[in-house]
Amino acid sequence: MELRTIKNGSPSALQILQSLSAKVKLANNLVEKCSTGAKSIRDDDLKFITEELEEVIRKLGQDLSTIPLSIFQNNKYAEITVQSLSREMKNVCFHINGTGNCITDEHKLENSSIEQLVKRKEADLVPSSDEKNILHSTWSGYEPRLGDFLDAWKYASGSIDTLSQIAEYSEPLYDTFFCPITKRIMDDPVTIESGITFERKAIAEWFGRFKDVSETITCPATGTKLQSRVLNSNIAIRTIIAEWKRRNEVKRIKVALNVLLLDKSEAMVLDAIRDLNILSQKRRYNREEMHILGITKLLTSFLEHKNMMVRTEALKLLRLLVKDREGKIKMASYLSELILEHDMKTYVAEKAAKVLIKMVTNTHTIITHRAAFGALVQISSHPLNNQMLVNAGIIPILMEEMFACGVHDTYIDFKEQAATILANIAKSTIDLETIQVDKHGHTITSHYSIYNIARMLKCSKSDKLNINLIKILLYMAKIPKHIATVVSVIKETEVSYTLIEELNSPVEVLVVAAAKLLTALSSHIGHTIAEGLCKTQGQPEGLIKSYDIDQITKKHAISVNLIAKLPHKNLTLNLSLLRQGTVPAIISRMQGILRGESRTTRYTRCYLEGLVGVLVRLTATLFDQEILQMARGQNLTSVFTELLVRTAGSDEVQRLAAAGLENLSSQSVHLSRPPEVRNPSRRRFLSKSFSSSSQEAKKSQRVQLCPVHKGACSSSTTFCLLESGAVERLLSCLEQKNPEVVEAALSAVSTLLDERVDVEESVRVLGEGDALSFVLGALREHREEGVRHKCFLVIERFLMGGGDGIVGEISNDRMVCAALVTAVHKGSGSSKKMAENILRYLNNLPF
Repeated sequence: MELRTIKNGSPSALQILQSLSAKVKLANNLVEKCSTGAKSIRDDDLKFITEELEEVIRKLGQDLSTIPLSIFQNNKYAEITVQSLSREMKNVCFHINGTGNCITDEHKLENSSIEQLVKRKEADLVPSSDEKNILHSTWSGYEPRLGDFLDAWKYASGSIDTLSQIAEYSEPLYDTFFCPITKRIMDDPVTIESGITFERKAIAEWFGRFKDVSETITCPATGTKLQSRVLNSNIAIRTIIAEWKRRNEVKRIKVALNVLLLDKSEAMVLDAIRDLNILSQKRRYNREEMHILGITKLLTSFLEHKNMMVRTEALKLLRLLVKDREGKIKMASYLSELILEHDMKTYVAEKAAKVLIKMVTNTHTIITHRAAFGALVQISSHPLNNQMLVNAGIIPILMEEMFACGVHDTYIDFKEQAATILANIAKSTIDLETIQVDKHGHTITSHYSIYNIARMLKCSKSDKLNINLIKILLYMAKIPKHIATVVSVIKETEVSYTLIEELNSPVEVLVVAAAKLLTALSSHIGHTIAEGLCKTQGQPEGLIKSYDIDQITKKHAISVNLIAKLPHKNLTLNLSLLRQGTVPAIISRMQGILRGESRTTRYTRCYLEGLVGVLVRLTATLFDQEILQMARGQNLTSVFTELLVRTAGSDEVQRLAAAGLENLSSQSVHLSRPPEVRNPSRRRFLSKSFSSSSQEAKKSQRVQLCPVHKGACSSSTTFCLLESGAVERLLSCLEQKNPEVVEAALSAVSTLLDERVDVEESVRVLGEGDALSFVLGALREHREEGVRHKCFLVIERFLMGGGDGIVGEISNDRMVCAALVTAVHKGSGSSKKMAENILRYLNNLPF
């Protein structure tokens, strides 16, 4: 213990320190006198110096014994240590051996000078190198010996500085710890009548030698006669030794930790691990200390060591460390932090899933819960492991954890982890409807479970929890037989408004999850979502305009596609988009992507599809004058025509462009009007009137009328496909492999064969572009019902407005005829009827 002089301390304490300081100086002088004249000093002088030294040491011991108990501040270890040292110093006795060396008579402190003993008092009893020699030579039963370990460290490292740092870990060792008989540290110290303390077993064997009652019993240390054989347990010494062992073992653990961290020598690493193995078996406290210092986690890195012995010893130690609860917690925590490959996750799931689940159910400590759940989150991230987790009974535990009451941050953490695991399980292909979550027979896909998840989502303020709750609902909504339950719960709890509010969240992952779920629900409650968006601040334009497109992210793509997938004929949403100025922004971004001005990412194509989809939805409400004027002003016909080029984007972009042209072209018959001929003014002379009328007639004759719509058509004002040049590109789309693109292109072309237009002229114009050949080619290539239905529609119109040449072209194509016969026998109602009509035309008309 280090004693410091305090200015305002008690006088007795100051006097003791001053006295100790004076005696230390005197002892130093005596030792220096012996050192300087060691070779020439006479025996009489040496004896005199020794006697003086003995007296100084005894007085030092007396001064130590007078230290007030208040100085120790209830530190029993320091108090007993100082008292023990005081007793040894008061009983010190030196004599001169035959070679002139000064040694102790009673304690035989080899090579131990008084200066070292005094420095022990001044420097918190830090052991000197000589004291370590005592430890090495005397304490042979406490293996492995720390001194040997440090010597090996010095040999391996070759660094004196490193050795001096590690040497600080050795605890002081005192003769009081040793049994005078065995010369080893005592485990069960007892005191006999003479006041000397021995190891119980050793002194009992000593007393056993005196079998005769009349025989005089003597103390093996002092030789004094004893009247009693009573053994009194020395609790104080036992406590001191136990504390010393504990502290010294902790120091040894720290030394071994430094060896493992530096990893300079395989031999030293091996010795360190073996030493830790011995210490871990001695007491549980040592294992806990290893967990605290991070040795458990550090050992895992040595499982890949190039030396097989190191790997083996590390594995042995790990198996010892993970047997107790603390070890399991540490390993679970490590698993939750470790980035594992999928095959390793599967291995961990096979070996540890049941143990981790048991850790969750059989303990209520926060640390255990967090560690076990963290590891389970890691395991569940690999879909192949989820069936093992389900078989181990994790679903009821997760549901109970999620629905348990608790608003503390710790409970929220557990709910977040449980929701993450459940979301990972729901994402896999496991049949969830057979998994019961409680004793009442509810399953994870039942109304009860989905309702509780939805209610939790509505009340939760945790972004991480909400993300996983939304994912759970999303994965269930993707299962056709469960979508009805999800939709019913969403309507009942009005969670759709909560999801819409999450679209304004700064957390991108949360926005993406909410947008995905709303998109999945759009075909069921699309109008509700659209109305909710229009009532939310910053929406719906925020999903399009507020994003910087320097780098397109998943959030951009998913958000825009949500707007595109909502019911197209929702006029409220369309007008809101229009009035917020989103159309110019959409067209500008589309052109930037097509020209390569925007940085391309993995989400660029999806984002472009969403932008085109938003424009297409606006063409579904052209009956509104505002939207009609926008379509004319932006010349959407030309915009969609340009998108039909294959290099402009994906198949979906082409499909959407064709759908947009279909919507626009269907309005051409209403928008196309013949030019008005003005009547001549009656106030003019008759000759001028005739002249004016003649000029107007000539002017009207010069206006070229659309042969199909019978009016003045243009690409921008009436959205005429013939004027925009879209027909040729639509026919090229019929050669696509994607049936959805082909069907959309046929639908757009069919608007030119509508009953409200001049079908004969339309057939003539389309025939000039060899349209029938493209249609027959699509019919031969595709077997999808939608494509064949559209092909039959076009063919029927061609037969109605065409001639013998068209009939012959169709009749001579065996594959087309076979497709017609198949449709008659196996087609749907409308397709079957059109096929019958076509065959009737082919059979009744002359060739």
